[in-house]
Amino acid sequence: MDELEQIEKVLQKSIHTAILIKLPAGRSIPTHIDAAPHFKLYHRIHIPIITNPYCFFTVGNQQKHLKRGEMWEIDNDNQRHSVINNGADDRVHLLIDVK
Repeated sequence: MDELEQIEKVLQKSIHTAILIKLPAGRSIPTHIDAAPHFKLYHRIHIPIITNPYCFFTVGNQQKHLKRGEMWEIDNDNQRHSVINNGADDRVHLLIDVK
C-alpha cells in the first residue's frame, strides 16, 4: 500500500484501480480500442515493472519500447493500440487508472 500512496502523491490524482498485468514471452495483444465507459472517466497509466528490449507498445502510428521504471499515460479509449512481446522474458506492467 505504501507504494500506491507514493504513486498517488506523484500523480496528484485519485487512484481508482491498480493492477499488475503480465504478457508472456512470445505473445501479443491485438490492435484494439478500450470501449468500456470506465475509460471515459479515468486515465490509464502504465509503469513497466519487468520488460525486455523486444517488447513494443503501439499507440496510433507510434511504436515504443516502454522501459522499466518509466511512467506512461496511454490514450486507450481514443487510440488504437497493441502490444507485442518478441522477447524470451515475460512483460509485467503496473496499470493504474486515475481520475
